[in-house]
Amino acid sequence: MIAHEFWENGYFTTDAVLLKTVPNSDFNRLLYFLSPLVGIETCFAFGAQKIKSRFCSTTQPFTILRLFLRRDKKTGLIGVKDVANVVTPEITRINLRAIYQLSFYSQVLLHTPMEHIDYKKYYYLMKYSIELLEMENGLEKSLIFFLSKLTVLHGQTMQASSCRECAAAGRNNEIFYSAGAWGFFCHEHLAGASSGIFKISAEDAAIMDFYSTARFTAISTTSLKLHDSVTVTRILIDIVNKIYGFAIKRDWYENLI
Repeated sequence: MIAHEFWENGYFTTDAVLLKTVPNSDFNRLLYFLSPLVGIETCFAFGAQKIKSRFCSTTQPFTILRLFLRRDKKTGLIGVKDVANVVTPEITRINLRAIYQLSFYSQVLLHTPMEHIDYKKYYYLMKYSIELLEMENGLEKSLIFFLSKLTVLHGQTMQASSCRECAAAGRNNEIFYSAGAWGFFCHEHLAGASSGIFKISAEDAAIMDFYSTARFTAISTTSLKLHDSVTVTRILIDIVNKIYGFAIKRDWYENLI
């Protein structure tokens, strides 16, 4: 529920990213949006199911926009009065993989308990992840950015380039991630583990560390590409899944790996 302090004579304006839209009757849509001011909230876009409605095309999932909201005095329902600064990622019109990725991001965020001090961080995580899709090597950049920064938001440090036990860099250009031990190791410190082991190159480990620490502007302009993006994605999803208490469902990301 949007706090009383944000309303001015029944009106509230915020930047937002639409995470999910659900038909509500034959005419309306229920919108789930992420705002840097109020976190994840819902509102109605009355009439948006009608093709001729001005809200039909602007209230699609993954749209970045400014919402002008109005709260009805009698019913208390919150509805969209107007929208502005609408940006819909063009890649979702031509690339099914982009839709799968954004759906995955939205599912994760919709299941993320958020403190008010972190609303802005999660908003920009989603906004920048969408913006990266349109850039060179955008699908990979966006996915690794989202997963890496999500771990950072939860207080996890990547440090993929060095062994957790001896701090040595990967030997023979290799580093290993152990799902059981939830860390990165050199070959000598895998402790005989035979399952849940992912091997990546030292170059990919360095790129993982780069994404974990670099700012959005540096990531958006980098020409770095992973040698094995599938394995890196599997590692990052495993880390995120552990952070979320194994609440990340496979059908959310199975089309990504």
